[in-house]
Amino acid sequence: ELTRGGRFYGGWWQNIPSRYRPRIIVNGKPMVEYDYSGLHPTILYAERGLVPPDDPYTGIIKPCSYTDEGLKEARDVAKKAFNAMVNSLHPMSRQPDGMKLSKFGMNWAEVSNCVLQKHSVISDAFYSDSGAGLQRVDSDMAEEIMLNFAQQGVAVLPVHDSFLVHSGYQSRLEELMVASFEKRFGMKPKLKASPRHIRPSSLSDEETTQDLYELLALMDVGHEVRLSEWFRQRQNRWEGSKTNQSV
Repeated sequence: ELTRGGRFYGGWWQNIPSRYRPRIIVNGKPMVEYDYSGLHPTILYAERGLVPPDDPYTGIIKPCSYTDEGLKEARDVAKKAFNAMVNSLHPMSRQPDGMKLSKFGMNWAEVSNCVLQKHSVISDAFYSDSGAGLQRVDSDMAEEIMLNFAQQGVAVLPVHDSFLVHSGYQSRLEELMVASFEKRFGMKPKLKASPRHIRPSSLSDEETTQDLYELLALMDVGHEVRLSEWFRQRQNRWEGSKTNQSV
């Protein structure tokens, strides 16, 4: 029996920038995305019969500014630090690649200590290589949720611990996500919905058809073409940067 890893990878919607996902439509209908808020920290607390903090990633990194952008930036860095510490088998002597703590006036030892202090009741989970085990749990829940929708013939797009479904199934998605977690840990998780700022009609100048045969006819000029173009442009940017580096 597999006890580590198992997440679902490969869907094109996982590889596009997250800001584009609210624009996905299926059969001309808008999608809604829900994810578990702070899932891995919540699991670690729940496994020990403890109530998790409201937000496991705040209060660790002091924001450069108290704007929405500044608060999010500090939270994202704290989340990356938390995950690095859970996934590492041994204490880390330096910050993870890509992290620039000097911007926040901190070094890695200080950040590591702040994480350990905030989450002292689950301190045994850090530097324990337990991240892959947590992924196994969230992938089992994801499989359960997706199979339920598949049995109904409803499209559901997984993004690790979040899911996109047609907005008409929003309540059902919430219900399944809560039930899947509560069945395992005896407590309700916090869910977070990604806002949708647009309607399908605003995606283009054309009207959105509801006719199945028209939708199938548009497959060749729809998202597949746009996705191919996005990959082409990304390849061009990569080749351009590679050329600049070699000059």
